[in-house]
Amino acid sequence: MGLRGADAVVVEANHDVDMLRYGEYPYYLKKRILSPQGHLSNDDCAMLISRLCCEGTKFFILAHLSRENNTPAKALSAVNSALFGSEAKIFVAPEAEPFSLEIGGEDKC
Repeated sequence: MGLRGADAVVVEANHDVDMLRYGEYPYYLKKRILSPQGHLSNDDCAMLISRLCCEGTKFFILAHLSRENNTPAKALSAVNSALFGSEAKIFVAPEAEPFSLEIGGEDKC
């Protein structure tokens, strides 16, 4: 995994699977989004973040949340469950605003 040891990572948390399955999107679009080449669900995002946290990443930004098939609360809940007890910090990128994250600490270079 090329992200091992990164201080901060932006990860897609596109959809809640139940919201997508029972939502109004047409079947072909649901099928594409849920496919292995589709978007990351909140649960997939949580699994990836859990692995990265074990590799040392401590800051995560959840991005590309679907307006129709997700909420920041659902995405955060999935990720927080996977990281229970860790010191990782999770943020949700705003939909249409610039986002800045400053990470303190010693320069590693």
